[in-house]
Amino acid sequence: MSETKATKPDDPLIEHVHFGAGTFGLGMVVEICHGEAGLKTAVVNRESEREYHRILKSKGSYSVLLDSDVSRQKILKPSLHYYTAETEGTIVDLLANPSVALVTTSVKKGNLGKIAHLLARGLAKRAPRKANAQKLCIVACENLPNNSAELQRCVETYLAHDQIGPVLKDVFFCNTLVDRICAPISCRTGSVQIPIESFHLWIVQAPSADLEVLDLLRGKSLIELAASEAEFKAHETQKYWCMNGVHLATAAYAYNQNNYLKHFSQALANRDIAVKIKALQKELLVAFSFYVGTMGLRKQFTREMGDRYNEKVFQRLKRNHTDTIARVLKLEEGAGAITELLDRIQRLIKPQCQILAQRKGLVSPKDETIALHPPAKGPNERLELDDALQQVLFALMRFARDTGAIISGRLPEDIDKVDLARADNTKT
Repeated sequence: MSETKATKPDDPLIEHVHFGAGTFGLGMVVEICHGEAGLKTAVVNRESEREYHRILKSKGSYSVLLDSDVSRQKILKPSLHYYTAETEGTIVDLLANPSVALVTTSVKKGNLGKIAHLLARGLAKRAPRKANAQKLCIVACENLPNNSAELQRCVETYLAHDQIGPVLKDVFFCNTLVDRICAPISCRTGSVQIPIESFHLWIVQAPSADLEVLDLLRGKSLIELAASEAEFKAHETQKYWCMNGVHLATAAYAYNQNNYLKHFSQALANRDIAVKIKALQKELLVAFSFYVGTMGLRKQFTREMGDRYNEKVFQRLKRNHTDTIARVLKLEEGAGAITELLDRIQRLIKPQCQILAQRKGLVSPKDETIALHPPAKGPNERLELDDALQQVLFALMRFARDTGAIISGRLPEDIDKVDLARADNTKT
């Protein structure tokens, strides 16, 4: 195994193991746990020939640049561990270390199974040492529902049935919700740098036992614990609808209106786009308020809190000088990104259905039947969200047309009624 500034895998000082030396893992998870909370962190990644990994291994450090302010650059020096199939045993030993109190992951969804295999081996080796070990918190930071619960299911598949109870005793898999804009890694200066925003949101679903490492992070105001599954789901819904949905819609408006708009700050400096996004945010908040009302959580998520959340999102995007429209719309990744983009569209379809259900008095509406239908009150009161969704579809259709991608069978049935020429005419 190739290591930098070698902290041995059996070093008793390691408190936190993080899988994934990518933009978000280094820019948020490691920055918070190691840089802000002061945990002794080991970053684990498979061997890679990419330039920034080569520099990381050579220098043993990287920097984060907060809010594009050169005076707010922070250098981080976690222990770096690169491994191959032949050296996986050293990572297993690292995970088995009784001093490790927190394991986090930030890898591609398809790689969770590989991480689970290493985790299962490490936890099995750690089990006999539990007399000297802390309770262990495992947090999967991938952007998918029930992320840590999914990782737990994967881990259990690598354990014998009679192992699961003993091995996972005092091991807590906590679902989580993470939010921070991290720009792509840069190594133009010969060092690894990640531009990030100073704002972050990290919600962790509270485990069934008190964990010292979570108390530490919460005590420093670095995470927020959701007291119940319903409260956690509400936080998740708010992020998907009122942050991710707005993020995606802003990118689509910018892409369809002007070829030369590159960053979100440029998009929201355009008054026409800014007005549409503000109107969209109001409708998304109506949908979210309706949702939390049905969940009995109005006191935890008041309308005033929702207004503040919306304004925070708008200002974050307005200050975003680094993240690009192309990245959010996956235009840089080629035709293979079509499926993921379609999945992200669902985050706009679902709240739209909620709004329409409320206005039409429908019960349990189905996405495919009302997703693109205007409200019954008439064409002059067409939902801003309906327009935002169609802007996303226009961008997707143009991208698919230009790349020759095949997207039939995944779009709503009503898409054949959408006139792509309308979107073409909006571009300048």
